[in-house]
Amino acid sequence: MAIERARYEFLKDIYQDTRTVKDTLQKQVLTSKDSLGRLHSIVAELESLEPEHIVMKSVNVLEELMESRRVAIYAVAANSSYIRLVAQSSDESFSMPRSMNLADSPSIARVVESGNVFVNKALAAGDPAMAAPVVSNDQTIAVVLLQEQPFEKFTLYYENLFRIAVSLISRALSRSFRFVEATRSERFVDDTVILQEAPFLEVLQSKKAAKDRRQTEFVLLELENAGQELSMLAPKLSGALRSTDYIGLRGEKVVILLSSTGQDEVRFAVARLEKSGFKTRILQEEEIYA
Repeated sequence: MAIERARYEFLKDIYQDTRTVKDTLQKQVLTSKDSLGRLHSIVAELESLEPEHIVMKSVNVLEELMESRRVAIYAVAANSSYIRLVAQSSDESFSMPRSMNLADSPSIARVVESGNVFVNKALAAGDPAMAAPVVSNDQTIAVVLLQEQPFEKFTLYYENLFRIAVSLISRALSRSFRFVEATRSERFVDDTVILQEAPFLEVLQSKKAAKDRRQTEFVLLELENAGQELSMLAPKLSGALRSTDYIGLRGEKVVILLSSTGQDEVRFAVARLEKSGFKTRILQEEEIYA
């Protein structure tokens, strides 16, 4: 019953988002004849109940809408001054740091703290062209960066497109979080953060698709000493990981998905886990499907 109710709420919210696009465009008076169609396409692209899928699709949506291959999305963790890259444009000439200290980026820090959109009208070096918060339950959970923008596109038209697009991304993520919470008992093992096999594989497939497009990296670890009850193991294990990482089941195995992690970084995660008493090995992607 919870799933049916959650799906009903999802469809109702999709309808509301479509109305929001129409009403907002009328108020903003965006002059381009294709603005309505382009923004409606955002709603279609973001029709998902999986947060990971929405995040990855958001990069594609923003690239097309802003006509830029310089988009990055960073996750914001509570009580941390660091933000973590979760997805970026796949252009080979574009690369963003995997993490940033907000103390070194005052303009981005203000976006996170205030919830307001930043537009680099002063063309200050080192600042993104635009930045906007992704908000859920009145909390900034991520920040979207349009790192570069040609001078001729520093217009109210593009600023409004950016604002509306990120607002719709926020709504889509909030909706998916509500669905996850409503179906929690079916997605997670007991009352833990460990995903059941099916939802874990969905997350993995979204990550793999993004990795194939060069939008993100990830590494899989298999927990080799997972002998104790999962309800006892989960709190200590999650405490050794970041908020952007995932723990899930694959058959009888406990698998850790390290988001936005390259082979050069995995040793740090392994060391953290060893310090907490967990022995792991790197798991090749093909082993998951064996």
